[in-house]
Amino acid sequence: MKVQLNEATTGARAVRRQAPDRRPRRPSGETAHLEGQIEAREQTLKQLSAEIDAARGDAARVMSLGIQYAQIESELEQLIESWGRTAGGDGPA
Repeated sequence: MKVQLNEATTGARAVRRQAPDRRPRRPSGETAHLEGQIEAREQTLKQLSAEIDAARGDAARVMSLGIQYAQIESELEQLIESWGRTAGGDGPA
């Protein structure tokens, strides 16, 4: 036997939910600026990583690049924290 449930049998009403706004937000000027700085630091880290790989036989060069990498990584972390405060707690797009 097949039973159909409807409002009359369950006492439940259909609730229409509003779809979330899927339009991309436009970042504020400061947020956009921070996003640009974050992207630049990420690209620099990629470049330094490739240079470290290429300099494997040169310990002094690897050490110098490693110091630069750590500095840029620290800057990136600070920028991401600033971005999070500016963007209202959301992560980078």
